[in-house]
Amino acid sequence: MGRSGTSSRRRGSLSSTEAAAALGVCERTLRRYIASDHIRYHRLPGGHYRIPEEAIAEFWVEHDRRRRARRRARNTARPDLRPPERSTDGARRPALGHERGGDYDLSSEHLVELRARFATRTP
Repeated sequence: MGRSGTSSRRRGSLSSTEAAAALGVCERTLRRYIASDHIRYHRLPGGHYRIPEEAIAEFWVEHDRRRRARRRARNTARPDLRPPERSTDGARRPALGHERGGDYDLSSEHLVELRARFATRTP
């Protein structure tokens, strides 16, 4: 008996292979998502999975929400660890050893301030 690639599409659900391709992950990763309840699924009597098409969209919405929350928490917890702002023209920082003069304040007052700031931190 032949297998039709469109039969699962007509019912609005995807096979695990099709769903993994839609998510851009391998099937093993999709099964991990299923096991951890990150994505909705139906199990057929033969043990195969069917993932509703709308579950893919729901996964991306939830994934993006979690990623934004993690990024927000990381930036508010340690603002001193935020990545440096890019210049207005979008240029990258020069490589170490190729900086312009005056990029670093190496005055003794500034070094004392830096030492004091880092001495009060605990790892």
